[in-house]
Amino acid sequence: EMTGTGFLANLGIQTIQLMQGPVLSFLNHILTCLRTANPAAALSFTSHTSVTTASGFGGGCPYISRAKMPRISSLRFGLMSGSVCPEPLIREVMERMGMKAIVIPYGQTETSPAITMTGMVESEEHRFRSVGRVLGGIEMELRDPVTRRPVGPGEQGEICTRGYHVMKGYFNMPEATAETVDAEGWLRTGDLGT
Repeated sequence: EMTGTGFLANLGIQTIQLMQGPVLSFLNHILTCLRTANPAAALSFTSHTSVTTASGFGGGCPYISRAKMPRISSLRFGLMSGSVCPEPLIREVMERMGMKAIVIPYGQTETSPAITMTGMVESEEHRFRSVGRVLGGIEMELRDPVTRRPVGPGEQGEICTRGYHVMKGYFNMPEATAETVDAEGWLRTGDLGT
């Protein structure tokens, strides 16, 4: 398990094939994780294998940016989430690692795997400065945090979501679950969006 760096290496001939929109299809997929947080080992492993996809979180970007490593010819694209990573750093990671693109999903543990994600066909500016579009089969609304009513276009509100991805509840914590997920299945993320 790789904790602290947010770097996982996906192996396979067709590790991740992007289909229409931001839907991911995993084919011949092997996920390799290191038991301890060791960014140097992860980058070394990646540069000596046929890794095609690297996924991680924004907090791991500075390490990858500072690391000395060759471009990885097999690397096609990356996925970065978990925290904000500045656009210049995303561009540097893409260049240094040889990625053609990085996509950005948005979600949280309670909404696995994600609520939104940028797509490969969108402009770099859009991918680097947004969290993309709502994934299929998922509903999302921005609501006033106090009244819990939907806000108008361009207004800031709490991100609320409903769908197959929303957790059933917190284990043995019905009160906490009721505060987070309403009777209609809408989960309050606690995050603000416009």
